[in-house]
Order: sequence, then structure tokens, then C-alpha cells
Amino acid sequence: LIAGCRATILLKNLNHFLPFSSKLKKLALIGPFAKSMDELIGSYPATPMPQFETPLDKGLLEVADTVHGIEFCDNGARCTRGDEAGLIKLLTNSTKGKFDAIVVTIGTGSKFVGESRDNPSLQLFGQQQRMLELISIYAPSIPVVVFIYSAAPVNISVVVASPQVRSILWFGYPGQEAGRIAARILLGNSGEMENSNDFGISPFSEEGYWWTPAGRLPFTWYESLSGMPEITNYNVSNHTYRFNQFTICPKNATSSDCQQVIYPFGYGLSYNYASKGSGFAYRNLDIPALTVSARIGFTFTVEVVNRGILAAEEVVQVYLDWLTLFGTKVENNFDGKYKAASRQLVGFERIPLFPGEVKMLRFVVKPEQLQVWSFVAKKVSPLCPANTPKGENCGASVPGSGGVRLSVGGQQPLQNQSVNSNTIIALLTVMGA
Repeated sequence: LIAGCRATILLKNLNHFLPFSSKLKKLALIGPFAKSMDELIGSYPATPMPQFETPLDKGLLEVADTVHGIEFCDNGARCTRGDEAGLIKLLTNSTKGKFDAIVVTIGTGSKFVGESRDNPSLQLFGQQQRMLELISIYAPSIPVVVFIYSAAPVNISVVVASPQVRSILWFGYPGQEAGRIAARILLGNSGEMENSNDFGISPFSEEGYWWTPAGRLPFTWYESLSGMPEITNYNVSNHTYRFNQFTICPKNATSSDCQQVIYPFGYGLSYNYASKGSGFAYRNLDIPALTVSARIGFTFTVEVVNRGILAAEEVVQVYLDWLTLFGTKVENNFDGKYKAASRQLVGFERIPLFPGEVKMLRFVVKPEQLQVWSFVAKKVSPLCPANTPKGENCGASVPGSGGVRLSVGGQQPLQNQSVNSNTIIALLTVMGA
């Protein structure tokens, strides 16, 4: 339960819609994962034990007095056919009264996507998109919360842009406690955790405030695959945040110019933000010297303060961007002489903070994190392909030398999507010799 709550990622929370301030009266639960657990366990699971499972329609009874669920899809996430008549009846049946909110479940599930079962596109399977359309048509005034169950991005452009969709949560594959995890996240408070001391676990003092979302995306959430290079392109440009030179797309950019990113790697919101100036703040970045050695590395400290209204966890992220290498510039691809990740995560730490609490963190950037690839290195690398002619130079890993941007914050620097915390940036000179 604790692991599932801490892994949950809050992607959208319009006007601080979540957490719910009190228990709801009526909740609609719609989508292929509303009642079934089969696709929420993940790949290579242990033997299922239904007596310990809590599906969504049972777990969300902690959130609402009544939960009216419909799976809509005929065969789970594949959703080949949708029960449009049943969904319309649920949404328009006046005898049930108006719902306080609608929870919609979408995603790939684990049955049809996994090892040797790649998803050929980012599109939602089958009739899932139609399901979303029907909800917007027949219940346009009821606020919607979207639950995503997948191991990779899916096309959610419509729900990201929709003002009716107040919140979006990505759960991955939460396992047997799926229903209880969702309930804890929606309510945003601890409640009473059953058998909380069976394993000596104290969610308050040791695990932090695990019921407040603090998960961060482990991948880049692209808008579509349009213009994406083939997976066989081992140059890996724009495949990941590390080689995406355009983290913010220029105005009027086309897919050939850059890849539109909905949510960047490392992104995730928190409930701990009520107004401008609240949330987590970073200050007092202390680097002993602005010129550092690539052969030694360097150490620095930074302070994080909780200016929000809740005790919560923050994930502090440290990124390093190479701006120049041996006199060449990143925007010119280092003149083809060198190769380095345009951005790399060199450190992170997840910390719990009470309101008003300040913590000083110490990070070490290691020499191996300051290595780059040189195609003009005057030595033969053991990493050269086996068919490389004897004595021919194919490049080597060398200590970098040039200018870098070090950033510390709750997400990557210079992003369109903000997590409402500041980012501290320092420009350093790295000496390779």
C-alpha cells in the first residue's frame, strides 16, 4: 500500500481539485479497469490471491458512499467493443441523482502490452477514446478524474487539454492494493492504515506522508510518435530527455524540428501547493568553486524549504547540461567531434518535509559523470566495434572540458510544464586536464 501510494504520479490537478475535502455521496467509475484486477498486477506476478486483492470499485467505497461502476469495454484494455448504451444510461439516469465526480480508467493494462508485446503507437486501444467522448457529451458538467494504468506513455492530449478533466493520475501497475491506493490518494490523508505495524512500518516518521503524491515520471511523455526517429537509429537523438535538444519547442515548430513533450522526464505534481509562493522552494546553492576538475568531480550543498500547507515529500533532482566541449557548442552538435548527453540526471533524493521545515542536502558529482565521448581522441578504444581495422581510431571516453549548466530543483530546468517549485541554476567551467 505504501509503495503504491509513493509511486503514484499526479500529472494534472486543475484548481487544486484533489484531494477531496470530504467523502463524496455518489461516484461514477468508468473504464476497462473499474472492476477487474487482471491487468493491474503487471508482468511476472506472483500467484494471484484474490482474498487479498482490492479492485477499484471496492476500494473507492472509502471515497464515496456509493460507487456506480461500468467497465464499458468488452475485453479489458483492448476495448474492441464498447457498451455505449450502458454508459449513456448510467450518465443520464435521473433516478440515480447527479454524480459528485467521475473517475475514468484508461491505459494499456499489462495483458496486451509487455515483453515481446510492444504497443505499435501511443493511441488508446479500441473504443477507449470513444468512451471519453461520450462522457464529455452526456455529462459535461460533472468533474472528471482520469486514472492511467500503463507502463509507458499513451496519447492523453484530449484529457490534458479538457477543462472538465480536473486531475490526472498515473498509477503504472499498482498490484493487488489498487483500490486502496486510489482511495488514499484521492482523500489525501492517512486515515487508519490496517495492520500498519505488522512489519514495523511507521508511515509518519519513516516513510514520510505517503498519501500525498510525490512520484516522478520515469520517462518522457511525448505527445505522439510523429517525427520520432526509428528505434534502430542508435544516434538516439530525441529518444529520451538526455538527447532531446529541444526541451522547449520553438514557436511554429514542426515535428521535424523537435518533439512535442506533454510531460517531461522527472515531472510530478504535489498537493502541497495552495497559492503562488507556496510549495517547495530551493535556495542557498553552495558550490566551493565555479571551476571544477573533470578528473576529481565536485561537491555542493543546497537547501530545500517547505513553504506549503502540508507535510509532504519532495524529489530533489540535479541535472548537468553540457553547453560547450573543447571550444565547440551544443547547438552545433559539438561540430561532430564529441558526443555527450545534452542533459543528464547526476543526482536525486526523496525527502519528507514538514511545513516550514528546511533541509540542507549534499550532492557529489563524480568524475565518471563528467566523461564525454571524443571522436578525435588519440587512442584506440576497447569499445570500438570488433571489425574496426587494427590501429584505427574510433574515439574514446575522455574527461570533458568546457562549460556546463548545473540545475537543482523539483524537475528539469526550462520546461513548459511547471511543478510550482523554483530551479536554481549555476554555470560552471569544467577542466579536463
